[in-house]
Amino acid sequence: MAVRDEAANRDGDLVALAQQGDESAFRDLYEANVHIVHRYATVRVGADAADDIASETFFRAWKALPQYEHRSTPFCAWLVRIARNLIISGSRRRSVEIADGIDLSTIEGDLFEHLSDDRAVVSALMGVAEVMSSRYRLVLELRFLADLSVVEVAELLDVSEESVRTTCSRALKAVRGSALVAGLREAADR
Repeated sequence: MAVRDEAANRDGDLVALAQQGDESAFRDLYEANVHIVHRYATVRVGADAADDIASETFFRAWKALPQYEHRSTPFCAWLVRIARNLIISGSRRRSVEIADGIDLSTIEGDLFEHLSDDRAVVSALMGVAEVMSSRYRLVLELRFLADLSVVEVAELLDVSEESVRTTCSRALKAVRGSALVAGLREAADR
């Protein structure tokens, strides 16, 4: 808990300095978080577009920094939300194809071990997650798309590790029962 509080205080201090125009503080925030944003974008849109998404995320974060309130959302979660919105707005402008022959067997059993390695399944699951509660969606995005550990997600959201595990479990249970996943299973069986 002390490590989580220390990290939150450090981010809070850096955010406060950056909000006052301190570019070196924002650079420190960038260096501490760019790998998470880039990893998330890579899974969602591929390596080629991930650099652009990460750059645009931090550009928009810099512009919106005066409105950001550190108490309401951890900085890293705020960045992932910006990246997510960029990806969604980009996908509205172009059609996104889901790969043929998706092996949805990874949805059964211990998804924590296999999910982040299968980009097509992750994309399908996040399509389902778009209709979920924002809490479920955020935890799934941080856990599987940003490829953060349960401990890291818990620290970012300032919740217990058990809360992250429970939220993931409930969200994945909802995903398993969704019509989209059933449709993907049928498509994969063809």
